[in-house]
Amino acid sequence: MRMNAIEIKDLSKKFIISHEKRTTLFEYISSFIKRKYSYEEIWALRDINLKVKQGECLGIIGPNGSGKTTLLRVLANVLQPTTGKVIVNGKIMPLIELGLGFHSELTGKENVYLYGSILGLSKKEIKDKINKIFGFAQIEKYVDAKLKNYSSGMIMRLGFATSIFTNPDILLVDEVLSVGDTSFQRKSLDKMKEFKEKGKTIVFVSHSLLQIKLVCDRAILLNHGGIEKQGKTDTVVDYYEGKVYLEDGKWIKEELKRKRNELSILKEKDKIMQVKEDIFELSESLVRLIRSATEETKDPKLKRKLIGELKEAL
Repeated sequence: MRMNAIEIKDLSKKFIISHEKRTTLFEYISSFIKRKYSYEEIWALRDINLKVKQGECLGIIGPNGSGKTTLLRVLANVLQPTTGKVIVNGKIMPLIELGLGFHSELTGKENVYLYGSILGLSKKEIKDKINKIFGFAQIEKYVDAKLKNYSSGMIMRLGFATSIFTNPDILLVDEVLSVGDTSFQRKSLDKMKEFKEKGKTIVFVSHSLLQIKLVCDRAILLNHGGIEKQGKTDTVVDYYEGKVYLEDGKWIKEELKRKRNELSILKEKDKIMQVKEDIFELSESLVRLIRSATEETKDPKLKRKLIGELKEAL
């Protein structure tokens, strides 16, 4: 039986957001004396319980602000949980903020030596791997160029390439496959598959549901900081796609209703024509959404629900 590479127990993370702008010492002292504080508590994660087996690839999906990156940062020990705990078994490598720690006045080569040593590689290991690192990042010509002359994409590719050659047990990946062109994205995806074949554990956050399907054994859907659904990758992705279709369809239906009400009270010809064109475009969008839902959603009950709800607006 495989051991747990990661175990999360009753994990919650709270951020306190101040509503007051205090940039000087006087402003801080004044607020303290007057006892005037304005802030709100935001729970980025709520009651997360999760186990990831050794050699498993877990996908994390969800809308913006659902807590995906916060969860990875807690796993990487960049953030401390407010409540609960995380148990990690093995050497962990977070690919979250690539290039963090690079220095613009140093060359690419010098940065790899510096960054690699921070990640735990010896000088000899870096020397043996440096050509592979720059080859993977597709920037062999810029080994001796200063980092300030690199594009942001080149810096992130170099950070990704340096990190993956440290041979970790657990890889935390946050949207880094969106870096670079299609060729680099494909190489990165292949490298992740290679890690998986070697029995490494991967936690992969991405907005690309196709990439999640290609790589992950299992997936979780985060929403408002909690796990809304977990299970086999296809099941969770299909569920999420269905939700997105319904939300998009709801927005289009509301816009159509508003435009039709607007049309009924208009008298100017020019405005009438414009609103009619808007209604036509919205109706076309709804038709395309219904077609996509019919073709892509695997769950028959969800498919019937999608089609029924979306057709009401036509």
